[in-house]
Amino acid sequence: MGIEFAESERAAGEAFLRLSAGVDEFEGYAHPHASRVARLAEALAARFRLSRADRTSIVFAALLHDIGEMTMGRDYVKRDGPLNEAERLDLARHPVIGEQEAARSGADRAVQLLVRWHHEWFGGGGYPDALRREQIPLGARILRVADAYAALTDARPWRPAGTESEARKHLGLWAGIEFDPWVVRAFLSLEGLPELRSYARERAAAEPPAAEPYVECSTPGTRAPDRLRQVPRPTRSGAPRITSPRPTTLRNFSDSLPEGWLAFELSVLRRLQFKSVADPFAGEATTAAYLKRWGARVAANDPAQWALTRARARVENNSEVLSESEVDEVLEEAYVPRHRLYNSALRRWFGETDAWWFDNVRAHAEKLEPEKRALALDLGMAVGDYALSFDDETRELRQPLSRVFKRLWDAAPAPFNNRRRNAASNRDARDFVSREQADLLFLRLPRPSRRAARDSAWAWREEWVRGDGDFWDDFEHSREGRLGARAEARRQYLRHVEDLLDAAAHLSNWAVAYADDGYLPTEELVETVGRLRRVGTVYTKDFTELTGARAVIVTA
Repeated sequence: MGIEFAESERAAGEAFLRLSAGVDEFEGYAHPHASRVARLAEALAARFRLSRADRTSIVFAALLHDIGEMTMGRDYVKRDGPLNEAERLDLARHPVIGEQEAARSGADRAVQLLVRWHHEWFGGGGYPDALRREQIPLGARILRVADAYAALTDARPWRPAGTESEARKHLGLWAGIEFDPWVVRAFLSLEGLPELRSYARERAAAEPPAAEPYVECSTPGTRAPDRLRQVPRPTRSGAPRITSPRPTTLRNFSDSLPEGWLAFELSVLRRLQFKSVADPFAGEATTAAYLKRWGARVAANDPAQWALTRARARVENNSEVLSESEVDEVLEEAYVPRHRLYNSALRRWFGETDAWWFDNVRAHAEKLEPEKRALALDLGMAVGDYALSFDDETRELRQPLSRVFKRLWDAAPAPFNNRRRNAASNRDARDFVSREQADLLFLRLPRPSRRAARDSAWAWREEWVRGDGDFWDDFEHSREGRLGARAEARRQYLRHVEDLLDAAAHLSNWAVAYADDGYLPTEELVETVGRLRRVGTVYTKDFTELTGARAVIVTA
């Protein structure tokens, strides 16, 4: 079945189809891949009741999604075996190169951005920008599911095609980690499409199924031939029943705007000269971890203790890993209630059973050495984000939390040792920069908000890591009058920015990153920086088509 284009779309659609055939040939797919992804994605988009224009953007992006790989022309794409570290990092560039090639091919901005973000993971472990959850536009989340299914059920030069049941199981196992559970649920309800047929059907019919089939896995740090450990068969047969997904749009001009876009930040920072960097609002610590891999000494700070824990695990830690026995110790009797729930704040976020699990896991993690404790709590935070990504409509896809913990532990990349004294701290940002000695201040400005920290998306992490929820008043009081506190007006926010930069006057280079969603015009930020130091270059990248914001970095 071919792809049907409206008369106004036909010329562009047929041109993109021709390009997709060349990409499929380069990647070594046994059958047309991009057009199959396009038809699956279009069926999913229809389930979400997207407009005709949005569905067209998704179809065009599906046809072009791997054009960056063909442009790069790397032989390792077809080679058997896992990629080495350099190849893995190189391959992670292909969505950004694909975005550029889509632009050269005449695709509009929405299509370009969907190509850029088709490898983002729902839990934040994807690339190139490490977006998470609703920060990823719906169209890109749809492409991630359609692309994964089509890839798993077709042969590649380095592996045979998997069966339909294996691919469906993979989607279910990684829903909430790699895939949006709502999109997976919608996909599993699709029926009667020829594109759902696996090219392994003949093999599957000829061979008796294994008692516990293995499933292809695509995780950060690996290419997809890694195998999952054996997992139980699904407890239900057939596709789940599904009501119509909640109506939505391709574009998400929302409160879920990311603090920054990783690939854009790294592309700017590569142009600067530095051997050490101070990051006062490290947050998820993703950028800091990449700078560490570049060989820079990284000092990562954040006023929140959950972010300190993550920075200790991913930035300060050079060599420690959790052993299998230590993982078993952390998870021992995690579901068994103790004589009381020590952290009653967990009931604010989780059901009773999950609250006991998190309370027990934290208690067991406290018995580990500090570095191992940070690693265990970092994994626990990822499990919590996983648990909170499901609702009553998608709960049927959720896996037991201990099993998810082990899966994330197994998929975690090995720590990188850059042989520098990297550090993680939990101080007020102004106090941190006034004391830190580094070549570069990388200041990602926190988004202005009138919402209290206790109502933020990361509040559950802070309550879990601290072990209770009775600290919020003191936490808010400690941030009053500082950047990162609730800002009531733009002028007040800019005063906070200027105050922090003034404390960083001794640092020779600044890179100030900001997501411009209209609250603070770039010109006013540049003017504020310019009052303290001569502004160098202002870098911007337009993401407004799908996110409503531009990425900005001001160097000085």
